[in-house]
Amino acid sequence: MIKKILRRLFCTIALLFSGIIFALCGYYLVEIEPHRSEITSLSQSLNQAPHHNPQIDPLLSVIYPTQSIYASASRDLFFHFHQGQRISQGKYHLHHALWQLWLTVLYNQSEINSIWLAEAYFGSDNGNPVYGLEHASQVRFSAPVSTLNCSQLVELLAMLHAPSLYKAKPELFKQRVEKLEVKGCSEQKVKQE
Repeated sequence: MIKKILRRLFCTIALLFSGIIFALCGYYLVEIEPHRSEITSLSQSLNQAPHHNPQIDPLLSVIYPTQSIYASASRDLFFHFHQGQRISQGKYHLHHALWQLWLTVLYNQSEINSIWLAEAYFGSDNGNPVYGLEHASQVRFSAPVSTLNCSQLVELLAMLHAPSLYKAKPELFKQRVEKLEVKGCSEQKVKQE
């Protein structure tokens, strides 16, 4: 009797587990795979020669927690690929969690940093939205990301936290930048020495 119950329980759990794996693979094929080449090109965008700045990844790791970056990248990508679609809050959270799971599986930290920074919102310039680190660098400093120093990078990365608030309240932005410069740039100098 107990063997029969255990066997049935084991079969139920195995069936449930198989169903979950099947659903995750199906989600990948329907939602992620069609966009994989674009996501991969974004993941390499800031790591290629003309845009590469070796200070970006270490600064991000000091300023933002890893899971925060994965969550932001998955949110931005989901909205990028589903523009104009109305989705209920429950469905959005489910999609967001699944995108985050698949990004974690498919891409390493440096690639996720690149994906996020290529799609991130940096506020607006004369009413025009500024998306992507390279564009923000050109707007703010009239220079490519690869030529920015640590303080300039911190200024751009600090903007990601709340670009509209910081535009309205520059004193808050200045305080955040100073705090992050101490945290990020001093750690960079220690690592270089």
